[in-house]
Amino acid sequence: MAWVESCDSDCYIFVTTPPDLKKPVFIQPASVQQIAALPYISVGGQAQVLLITSRERGRWILPKGWPVKGLSYAEAAAREAEEEAGVIGSISAEPFGHFDYQKRMSKGYEVRCSVLVYPLQVVEHRLDWKERGDRQMRWCTLLEAAGQVDDAGLCHLLQSAHQTFPTVP
Repeated sequence: MAWVESCDSDCYIFVTTPPDLKKPVFIQPASVQQIAALPYISVGGQAQVLLITSRERGRWILPKGWPVKGLSYAEAAAREAEEEAGVIGSISAEPFGHFDYQKRMSKGYEVRCSVLVYPLQVVEHRLDWKERGDRQMRWCTLLEAAGQVDDAGLCHLLQSAHQTFPTVP
């Protein structure tokens, strides 16, 4: 029998083993959980959403990251939006949807991620924020956003959100 003790930054889980085995065991799970914010504003009664570029490859994505100990998934998603895009607002406690993708890790391998997406109604966009120099950003409609992203799962989520996303005053 083994016990999961922790997950490192490269998504390997450290597993301890019974005392009769001398070496610890590391395993990679089938998928890992991530969280994302879908920042939006109203322009003429139509939702505009915020995309940012990834730091490594410059692809258009949503602000996303790993769950944070002590924060709900929604709170962690709001924190990612502030750090990566400089936006602050009211985040939904419930996810709007989810998508899966393959994340390329710093050591070259890929891990499957399942991403829960939380709508964030933006009330403030800061002039300066943690990752401002690392990313570009773009406000666009949901359909325009779907056409900008490379990931098929995120594209599908944005396309379907066009029909079901909350009406914005």
